[in-house]
Amino acid sequence: MVDKTLNNLVRRAERLRLINKGVLMVQIPIAILTNTPSGLENYLNSKFAAMTAISAGLITAVTARIKLHREKDKFPIDTGVYGIVRHPTYLGFRVISLGLIIYNPSIENLIIGGALLLTSELTARAEEKMMEHIHPVEYLQYKKNVSRWIPYLNKISGLFSSFRT
Repeated sequence: MVDKTLNNLVRRAERLRLINKGVLMVQIPIAILTNTPSGLENYLNSKFAAMTAISAGLITAVTARIKLHREKDKFPIDTGVYGIVRHPTYLGFRVISLGLIIYNPSIENLIIGGALLLTSELTARAEEKMMEHIHPVEYLQYKKNVSRWIPYLNKISGLFSSFRT
């Protein structure tokens, strides 16, 4: 029974990972091919902001994949980008998507960006459920120390918990 549950969790996470990557791959050509600039100054400013976001997202995603590959036998990976957010690859995809929306704020791009937000959230939750199943104690401690998407959110929210008592 345990193996069947784990296999189902793994298959679901793998399917969601593929969907997540596919959504991003659809958004890239739409952002580039349907671009319509307005004023030259606004156009250049938005392109700079877009390229900055795309570059930051790409660096984050690639750094996360390298770290994951190098430390595949360690659990949890809680150093580097994985010590800042639990899902840096998907966070990188989200930042790339934001950059593509800035590059071309079309309705199509907004819809695809929203789809990427949804699929990355579902993928992250599926992977977390799988990790909690495989490493219940270690992963719950990791979740307590590292936020899912916003860097250091767990530590910041902990500062304000002293005001509640």
